[in-house]
Amino acid sequence: DEKNDTALVGILRAPFFSVSDPVIFEISLVQGDSYWEKLKKYSADHPEIVKIVDTLSSNLLLANNYDIPFLLRKILNESDILPVVANKANGVQELANIEKLVKITINFFSKGFKTLYDYVSYLKESIELSDDESQASVAEELDSVNIMTLHQSKGLEFPVVFLNKCNEVSSKNLTKSKKVSVDKNFGLLTKLPPDNHFSAEYKSAPIVGVSNLIIRKKELAEIKRLLYVGITRAKNYLFISGTIKENNNFSNESFMGLLERGLNIDFTLDNIQINSDLKFLDLEKNEYYSKNLNLNIPLVKEIEPVEQAKTEAGPVIHKKFIGGNISDIPEGEIVSATKLSVYKQCPLKYHLTYDLGFAPLYNQFRKWRTEKGTSDRYEFNEFEDERLTNAQETEIRNPNKEFADLKGRVIHKILQKEIPSDKLGESVKSFIKSEVNSFETEEKQVDNLAGEIINDVAAFYESDVYKEIKSYSNFKNEFEVYAKENDYYLYGIIDKLVLSEGKAVIIDYKTDVLKSSIDYEEKINSYYTQLSFYSYIVSKIFNSVNKFEIQLVFIKYPGRIFKREIKTEDFENIKAEIAGMVKASRDQDYNKNLSHCKNCSYSANFKDCIIV
Repeated sequence: DEKNDTALVGILRAPFFSVSDPVIFEISLVQGDSYWEKLKKYSADHPEIVKIVDTLSSNLLLANNYDIPFLLRKILNESDILPVVANKANGVQELANIEKLVKITINFFSKGFKTLYDYVSYLKESIELSDDESQASVAEELDSVNIMTLHQSKGLEFPVVFLNKCNEVSSKNLTKSKKVSVDKNFGLLTKLPPDNHFSAEYKSAPIVGVSNLIIRKKELAEIKRLLYVGITRAKNYLFISGTIKENNNFSNESFMGLLERGLNIDFTLDNIQINSDLKFLDLEKNEYYSKNLNLNIPLVKEIEPVEQAKTEAGPVIHKKFIGGNISDIPEGEIVSATKLSVYKQCPLKYHLTYDLGFAPLYNQFRKWRTEKGTSDRYEFNEFEDERLTNAQETEIRNPNKEFADLKGRVIHKILQKEIPSDKLGESVKSFIKSEVNSFETEEKQVDNLAGEIINDVAAFYESDVYKEIKSYSNFKNEFEVYAKENDYYLYGIIDKLVLSEGKAVIIDYKTDVLKSSIDYEEKINSYYTQLSFYSYIVSKIFNSVNKFEIQLVFIKYPGRIFKREIKTEDFENIKAEIAGMVKASRDQDYNKNLSHCKNCSYSANFKDCIIV
């Protein structure tokens, strides 16, 4: 988009072109309606910018005419971004992520007719609305065989390619007896019994024959395209294999049939001769020239079995190799405050939730408890895990999630955006309706929930605690923090981070219902892990901060605010707890904390551990 100045400046500053900030600023001073116009004018007097303009201009011309995965590969290969990324500390992971982006792009364009506009819209929606895409798995795949479909291979290249079973024909998607298909041009299509004689052969109307002909032509065009994709994946060697029938004839809709007719192959011969003139384009001279191509392709009709070489000298020595277990140790995983909090509750609960993927079941249990009026939940920041993994995608988008969780999310959104009192009503209803299904949720339920939220937030606004929080000037709401620790990463979302004169105040809002003083103490003990985790990450990010205070604010009970100072010597214990959790996770060593069963959604009758 030539009018998107922000995107253009981002590309220029990035390793794609590595233009310095002073030059970026100098270009911005040139007269022009857009930064793209300024860049072109600036290049007239600066030869080092001409190549950048030429590269961008050529890609703009190709954008609407070329295969987008191919264009993406071209942009990556012609820039410096790949070598720059490869030399970073986490280069292997980032290169794998780039490869994953290419594969996502290939898959996107393989699902029907898609345009560049559709692709850009898809990326924007994924960034703004979807959970964070998980990082690509990193595996050592050098000098190994990759088995994949032709669709998966698009945009990739390999030194050697084998196309297997090229004599086979895919099933045809034609209109069949006793089945109904819908065509946007021809309407409903099916085969029917003549004169209601259901035992007779089903007949089709002429329009069905026309539809089948069009379908066959489209499928043949797709087969030709796939053959082209498969052949052009090979850099050095290409092997095409298939079973030759007795009559040496192949179906017109198979790869071998297409090659037989396209190259006029006689399969009774021992080789194929291809002699033709091929046109090449000389980029420097900007002119075409012809070059004769003469290929001799052998036809191998029998493959002899490979036998192991026999040795005559010396006796046969039998060797026995004893090796240890092969273990897979993950690296680069992301540890969130929520994960650590769940682990502190019970290591086995962590194993069920994150390793075995019981999170949807966990949410169903919580919903059931809420409906029964026995909810004693802990309101950890679920968005941390939702943004890091797609494992809970169905649950995240489920409009029927319990209103208790919905209430917490809406209140956090109000406090994040600092909605004033006079705008509470319309904002709360808007937030609720954006998350629930209007066809499945009664208006009365929405009104009741909105009323509860407005009353709680309005009362909180009047409290001394909120007035003190409101007085802070240097703060960040819903602040995402990341930090590298050993070979893994720490991650969290802080409701409010206040920075003032070398001190960090970490504030976490909770919408829990406190039933008693004992309940209050239990909540504090559970949430303390989460808040101390946040303070540890903040200490790694902000070197100038030497004082840390955590505050736990219960929205319904602002008078029961919990404050505590975290000392720098406490960070060693926090670091050890995190390392212990990561080690236990990698070793698959999970103990039971039976004292947590009364509050665990996995426990049987909230009394006994589900694992005997």
